[in-house]
Amino acid sequence: MDQLLEAAGNDDIGIAYIYCDYANQNDQTTEMIIASFAKQLSIRKSSICGQIQKLYKECHDGMIRPDLVRLTETLRNLCKEFKQVFFVLDALDECVEKVRKPLLDQLEKVDRPIVRLFLTSRPHLLDMDERCGKYPQILITAKSQDIRQFLQKKIEEDALLSRRMRNKESLKDEVIDTITSKAMDM
Repeated sequence: MDQLLEAAGNDDIGIAYIYCDYANQNDQTTEMIIASFAKQLSIRKSSICGQIQKLYKECHDGMIRPDLVRLTETLRNLCKEFKQVFFVLDALDECVEKVRKPLLDQLEKVDRPIVRLFLTSRPHLLDMDERCGKYPQILITAKSQDIRQFLQKKIEEDALLSRRMRNKESLKDEVIDTITSKAMDM
């Protein structure tokens, strides 16, 4: 994300992103995600605040929440103000299917030639495989050595863990081996 934001230094590039979290399902509705994307785009380019003000007025000066149709239309209009727009949906597998499907349906409605979707997900979702199978995909897998190094460093950096595992190399090895093998099964 940092590289994308850095590369898009000017206001001709729109970027909006969300990290899906299974533990935060109440805030991860289709409407909330589309609204978040619209807000992020409007912040990126101050000259497009009129679209947000129009939506606000249509919703009786904020007295009612906009429906999905209005939100998607607003997002579509906001996208037209940029040369290129990137929507990043990170950990989409953490978003429940009843939200994920309509969300992707709505994003397809704004998918004009300038809009690019970047989705990350674990590969176990059948609906995602059907829907996105025709698009380029990059399979990213962790190497056991990378996981081992990460865990070793975390144990060293955490004062409590470091103290508890001092002079207990076999315990430390067992913890690292167990976590590494479980992580490789994911």
